[in-house]
Amino acid sequence: MTPRTPRPTKDTAAQGVDRSDRLSLDQIVETAVRLTAEQGLSTLTMRRIAEELGVTPMATYYYVSNKDELIDLVIDAVMGAVVIPSEKSGSWSERLWHLNRASRKAMAAHPGVAEELISRPRTAASKRHVDAIVAMLEEAGFDAKEAVLAYNMFEACMFGQFVVDRSERITAHDDRSYRWTFDTLIAGFEARIAATGGSKARSPRRQ
Repeated sequence: MTPRTPRPTKDTAAQGVDRSDRLSLDQIVETAVRLTAEQGLSTLTMRRIAEELGVTPMATYYYVSNKDELIDLVIDAVMGAVVIPSEKSGSWSERLWHLNRASRKAMAAHPGVAEELISRPRTAASKRHVDAIVAMLEEAGFDAKEAVLAYNMFEACMFGQFVVDRSERITAHDDRSYRWTFDTLIAGFEARIAATGGSKARSPRRQ
């Protein structure tokens, strides 16, 4: 993550801001991500971050304006760590499987991130993922408009399966129901592409 220049204030000393050299935006985000993994995003507060880092609450506000911004930074860090497969690493559907599976594991490891992803504007990292998936669907044979429609269906179904698995306490490492949903969607996409004259896509092989 690129370090951010702290926001200047009118009177830093008067506000009691701790500007210790040991504090940085990276440390704040790393601590927030760790606490999210341990206790969930809903429990995250600026005060808790300050306590973990041993600084005054105002010190964290010097780098992050509020909790909403902190949540965006956590989402960006979690999703930014998920690698988007190279075009040389397999067919579009194989790459889509690996990307979606890795994203699911990242969300499962950081409770609350999934809910925030669907309820707030996209961050840079989440937009990067969306763009990558839409590009894969265009590669499959959808035109630009249909690729967006296919993406919306894909995300709705796969996120729904994620929620169902979690409610039934199925771990992110158990891919059976998740894979069934994925394969069914891919088969439907291929059938639609073939019926409308688009390029045929091969179903992903089970890993």
